[in-house]
Amino acid sequence: MFDTLDTVVAGRRDLDAREAAWLREVAAYDRSEDWRGDGYLSCAAALRDRCRISPGTARATVELARKLEVLPALAEAFGRGDISSAHARVVPTAFTPERAGELATVERD
Repeated sequence: MFDTLDTVVAGRRDLDAREAAWLREVAAYDRSEDWRGDGYLSCAAALRDRCRISPGTARATVELARKLEVLPALAEAFGRGDISSAHARVVPTAFTPERAGELATVERD
């Protein structure tokens, strides 16, 4: 019975790590502005169209990808599968330029 749970947990950690890797690719695509050459007005528009996701999900994905770039410890933990995608979304949701200093101390801990 525990082998099954361990397998399920390992699969979830792998999914989270793969999502983190995908978000790094999204951030790189966003920064590159290659979406302009691909005929889109924004990275989110490209994701919406080509990944077949809702506009809100596309925008949230790009925002999360951008915020993970400035929160490297969080991004690394997510990339290792040490935290779930749900957890990875909580801190960046609270992250604003006004709160950056306060969150930087959390990031170091």
